[in-house]
Amino acid sequence: KKQGFTEIEFILLRKVMEQFIVSFRNAWIHYIELTPSLSRIETNGQRVQITSPGEIVFIVTFRIGIGQEEGILNCCIPAVLLDPISGKLDRRNRFSIVKTQRENNEEVLRENIKDTSVELRCELGKSFLTIDEINLLQPGDVIKTTRQVGEPVDIACNSLIKFKGEVGTQSGKYAVRILRDVQKGISARA
Repeated sequence: KKQGFTEIEFILLRKVMEQFIVSFRNAWIHYIELTPSLSRIETNGQRVQITSPGEIVFIVTFRIGIGQEEGILNCCIPAVLLDPISGKLDRRNRFSIVKTQRENNEEVLRENIKDTSVELRCELGKSFLTIDEINLLQPGDVIKTTRQVGEPVDIACNSLIKFKGEVGTQSGKYAVRILRDVQKGISARA
């Protein structure tokens, strides 16, 4: 059983929480100016009490993923803290703000990811062999695939089939010409 957090885990937790604080502040920016800060990390849930037991609170649950691990983060907001801004939480106002925010976020996201590298893979076809057949393979053997000659190939972007393409050559190297976009990406792992 784990006894506690290591110093490295505390540093990582602090960095995650600092990112969370920025997102939390930005989520409320159209309603109220917040300056949230991280004052302490408490690992014993029995020591944490921010309201009296009978007080109404809002619980906001976030799903957080780091690498292959996932968990949840609960944010507890006492209802009394929202009283000063309850008039600004009008549904019509909120939707117009969310629409503007979404458009701004999309622009910022496009700008931030435009130089991000992604892996593109082109699958020429599939073949199913037994272990015995694989062990007997030698240089010069030909492996038949399930794809017909001239049939468009799948082009996957980070394991999601995004395009259909045509195999060819360019400047003495294999190349694939994109023929069309696949409407909704489908998993290439199947």
